[in-house]
Amino acid sequence: MLKQHLWLPDVEAASLAPVINYVDGLNLALTGDFEYIKTSAVSNCGCLDIAKRLQRLHKSATLIGGRYQLASIKVINDGAAQKSFQVMVHRSDLRKIDKASKQSVIWSESEIKNQFIVKNTDGGWLLSDIKSLH
Repeated sequence: MLKQHLWLPDVEAASLAPVINYVDGLNLALTGDFEYIKTSAVSNCGCLDIAKRLQRLHKSATLIGGRYQLASIKVINDGAAQKSFQVMVHRSDLRKIDKASKQSVIWSESEIKNQFIVKNTDGGWLLSDIKSLH
């Protein structure tokens, strides 16, 4: 299998870190570790909704396999205080096993296309919002 190369846009590297860290955080959230994903975003970011859903899901189910991978990232707006990127994330097949019934369901792989908005805060760049792109 050929390895796909990810081309990063020519912007301040630190502004890309929240996007990359968020995707890494999604992978950790699949295992039940939600702290890393929370450090990539402002506390009221809608992007943390998925972490909350996964956290609730982990109470009743086990997730096996699955991986989020950053497939592409393109600049939409390159401001000094705020930047936005068109981001494509690939999620591989994921198996969900209900803890009580032991029933297993496969969630098929998917391509997720979003606009990620990062803001330059006092502590550096943080993810401030994600909007779905269809």
